[in-house]
Amino acid sequence: MRIRFLAGILSFFIFSLKVQASAFSENFGLLASGSLEAGRIGSDDAGLKDRWMNAFSVDALGGYQLGRLLIGLHGDYRLQGQMTSLSGAGGTNLKGDAFLLGLGAGYRFSEKFYGMAALDLLGKYNFGQDTQDGNSDELRSPIGLRAKFGYFFTERFPLTLDFDMQYLQFQKFHVGGVDNGWKTNQWMAGAGLTYHFGATGRTTASAAQVSEPVPAATPAPAPAEAAEQKPAPASPNFETIVLQFAPYGTSLSGEAQETLRKAAAALAGRPAVRIRVEGHSDTSGEPTRNINLSKKRAESVRAFLVKNGVAKDRITVVGLGSSRPVADNEEKSGRATNRRVEIHLETAGE
Repeated sequence: MRIRFLAGILSFFIFSLKVQASAFSENFGLLASGSLEAGRIGSDDAGLKDRWMNAFSVDALGGYQLGRLLIGLHGDYRLQGQMTSLSGAGGTNLKGDAFLLGLGAGYRFSEKFYGMAALDLLGKYNFGQDTQDGNSDELRSPIGLRAKFGYFFTERFPLTLDFDMQYLQFQKFHVGGVDNGWKTNQWMAGAGLTYHFGATGRTTASAAQVSEPVPAATPAPAPAEAAEQKPAPASPNFETIVLQFAPYGTSLSGEAQETLRKAAAALAGRPAVRIRVEGHSDTSGEPTRNINLSKKRAESVRAFLVKNGVAKDRITVVGLGSSRPVADNEEKSGRATNRRVEIHLETAGE
């Protein structure tokens, strides 16, 4: 059992390191956790009294990252010990280890809090001591529900302190080489730590990553309109529009959409004006993912402008990640300012 436990721990961390190093895609995220738990297990069908158990669990949720939402596969390896004495448990000891596999989802509610839920439908529980000589006795066909709620220690480091709850029901009790339809129920609660790899996490930014803010582009003065020419319905009266975004967000707020509608209407009368849309991020998450996130923000702005009548070939989109901050990323307000899209006019040739 110890060999299985160590092999599980080693596999878990090797997998985590591979994910962190290879970055399968720009939308991959991973939550890796370790927790200590306590609860009860028993089986009325098998005549096993409920008894208190403790457990050490390592689990991971990895999959597709869509903004604050992570959806993917959930795996759980746990080592359990029995706290109730043999006399209090009818002379039986249900200590052992288990592996579970299923589907899960995680969501980051804010810069401080996240939640995770999983449904595990594959796996088994191996008893540390066989109840029949020469046979490997185990619990099979699990239905498991697990939920976590976590708090980020700081806004700069992707580690959370979690409250963890789990309910498990095994549909089969394999003993003496025979599968029996005896249901076994277990519930656990505990606390643990989760490290957030990828887009849901936060990494500490060094001072070397901060560069000077980019000055706003100043368009060339527009030539006077000819007297016989009809005036444009509205003239762009801005040099730069700046739109703010929520953490890890790419969607436009109602206020941002209204601003873009007005900009699109103004730009419709000046087809020679080109538009440069620059996406930016704060220093949350990894640099590569920040570039992708900032580009998606810029693309969402371009898509809205095109939907409102601006020709797509007039718009240039670029994602700059966290390379050009205009505020201090060490401060919450500074990070909020840096999560932005800037729209610049390029009037040369108008």
